[in-house]
Amino acid sequence: AAKQALRKDTIGRICCFSPCIEQVQRTTLALNEHGFAEIRMFECLAKDYEFRNAPLPDIDVAISGKKVSFKSVKSDKKRKRDEDAAVVDDKDELPTMILTKPVDEVRGHTSYLTFAILAPKEHD
Repeated sequence: AAKQALRKDTIGRICCFSPCIEQVQRTTLALNEHGFAEIRMFECLAKDYEFRNAPLPDIDVAISGKKVSFKSVKSDKKRKRDEDAAVVDDKDELPTMILTKPVDEVRGHTSYLTFAILAPKEHD
């Protein structure tokens, strides 16, 4: 059905989403049987990230040697409560920036994107 939807006089491109590898296998076989070429598949792994606010001391604070508290903030509720957690010893507030990193335990759900092209038919 997808092949009929593509124009016959120009290169046709298709992208198929598949939640499991068995579906990718069936899709690539069908694409190949219907004359598609340059079949490529990419895995899409969704994973969670942690975030935290970190103080962003300016150059004067860094040169002065004042101690900066690097308190971690890992949830929205805690972030709102501790918005200004990063301060220098004399209680001057520092601007913060958000840092992110993947969670230590990778529990993601994978899916796949399969791409292919269909060359135009040559007319005699």
